Amino acid sequence: MRRIALVIALSLCLATIAEAKRDHSKVTVLVQATSGSNDPTQAVLALVGAWGIAEAGHNVQLVLAGEALYLLDDTVAASTVGVGLGSAKEWFARLEKHQVPIAACGACGKARNVSKKAIAGRKAKMITAKDFGNMVVAADRVVSY
Repeated sequence: MRRIALVIALSLCLATIAEAKRDHSKVTVLVQATSGSNDPTQAVLALVGAWGIAEAGHNVQLVLAGEALYLLDDTVAASTVGVGLGSAKEWFARLEKHQVPIAACGACGKARNVSKKAIAGRKAKMITAKDFGNMVVAADRVVSY
């Protein structure tokens, strides 16, 4: 069941890219990730999806919420390996090359004792629910993992 959901999510991401390529316009896509080391393949798929959108030449913003905040820790990112996908750390490096902005749910960080200082290494920014709402409204597409 979980594999089917992952395939569907990745398909939707690729469909977004294909649709944008058809009309040759650059779109802004908000990618929300909520899984961390608790579901390594799902966690890494969100990063792969964000990278694919950036690689296709579109604007992408990555928002980490819930368990995904733990991925901001380099040790956790290195040990979170998706089946056949590599580590979260490798994909964060690829996203960094594309200068993909990373936002982290502030309430999620507070609940998990993830501080602003702890996320500074990934150049992530803590955001509020209002900030997230504004990002969703401003985006042309939203993909949630």
